[in-house]
Amino acid sequence: MPYAGGTVTLVANTESANQLAGNIEEFITRPSFVRLSAITSATPLLAKFFVGRTVLVNSQNVNHVGTSISLKDHVVTEHLGVRGRIVLTFTSTGTPIVLWRLDIVPLQ
Repeated sequence: MPYAGGTVTLVANTESANQLAGNIEEFITRPSFVRLSAITSATPLLAKFFVGRTVLVNSQNVNHVGTSISLKDHVVTEHLGVRGRIVLTFTSTGTPIVLWRLDIVPLQ
């Protein structure tokens, strides 16, 4: 199961760059099940998550505060992604550190 993950430190009131830009998993080439998990060091944190033309998360709060991701506790969204580019960005009013993980399971 391919996955992408990372850490980003945000600047107050600024949207982060696309976290999947330049990643080998940036594009989904066949229908896949996608699961986004994320935690932050401080709230409030807003996430935007698009797969192709499908909006999965649009400025939704991520309220999970912690230091490590647990797949059963910190899921933000799970959905079918058909095809296209993945865009994942974060916005916050403070300067938190965000840990995120994106699981991609190709469907047969």
